[in-house]
Amino acid sequence: GLGTTYFWRDHDISRPHNLFTSGDRIALGIKNFELENLPSDKIIWRFENNKNKISLPDSEETVDNIYVDFSEGLKFDASYKYDSAIEAYHRFMGGIEHKDSATGKQITVSNIIIQRVPQEGYYESGYGRIKLNMLGQGEMLLFQKGKLIKGTWKKDNINAQTQWLDQNGNPIVLVSGETWIEIVPGTRVVSFE
Repeated sequence: GLGTTYFWRDHDISRPHNLFTSGDRIALGIKNFELENLPSDKIIWRFENNKNKISLPDSEETVDNIYVDFSEGLKFDASYKYDSAIEAYHRFMGGIEHKDSATGKQITVSNIIIQRVPQEGYYESGYGRIKLNMLGQGEMLLFQKGKLIKGTWKKDNINAQTQWLDQNGNPIVLVSGETWIEIVPGTRVVSFE
């Protein structure tokens, strides 16, 4: 298949968390699939700039800690701790610093999008392959600059891009930097303080 052209697996890391790509391989995919000149309606993410401003809640309260319960045990549960000095969150997995395997540095993110979807199922065709319903709409939480922005996500059909909207129905604006999207199925716990 085409997979090995654009991705690789690190067999020293357990599946499914061992699939990687690079900027060069993404650029190759963009070229090979003729995606260089996407129409503007296909580029829906908005980042903070002179035209797009972040709209943070008026509250002085900061969200310093976020916890996402992904698994029955703790191994794959994610947590984040806000660092006001860099206006970003440090990521932990299973209670341990989640480090970039290439640099050895702890992963830090500027935007965390929590997208709640219905309870997961499993594909009949594959051993333990999780099936998530990513169509429709649901709750969305965005954490950036130590603040929480509540809203919704929606995806009308399989060919549509997921849209993340604030409570007024406007597309969210992301802070420049790393963005981590957590797809959280069913009633799994997401807590923050």
